[in-house]
Amino acid sequence: MRIWAAACAGLAAACASMAPPGLASPYVVALDGGPWVAEDIDGGGVMDYARLDAIFDAAGGTFSGLAGCNRYRGAMKQGAKLRLGPMVVGQERICGPALRDMEGKFIAALEGARVVEMDATGAVFLRGKDGRVVKLRRE
Repeated sequence: MRIWAAACAGLAAACASMAPPGLASPYVVALDGGPWVAEDIDGGGVMDYARLDAIFDAAGGTFSGLAGCNRYRGAMKQGAKLRLGPMVVGQERICGPALRDMEGKFIAALEGARVVEMDATGAVFLRGKDGRVVKLRRE
């Protein structure tokens, strides 16, 4: 029994050391509810007065939100890896080029997200294999 406890403690310590600096845990964080508001997309921030958010319905396997200019929705699956999409963007609203560019980056980062991490402040980071990162915080 002591060997098992020591092995578990060692494994927990090893996993904790794998967490990137500032992150509370390298373990899977369950996404559900919301809205989760975007604070950053790939280190570029979010434009003032722009609203980008996501609401996750894990039980129903869907998510939806506002991508700055247009509303979107899609399927979601969360297990060891996160899968968001395919996504459908609603009626194309007219918006400026900067907002449309940010919207495109947000949607691409959501679709590419595979890992969910949470930091000590409660911010959630959706990370893709391609290096894209979206930082969200529950409203």
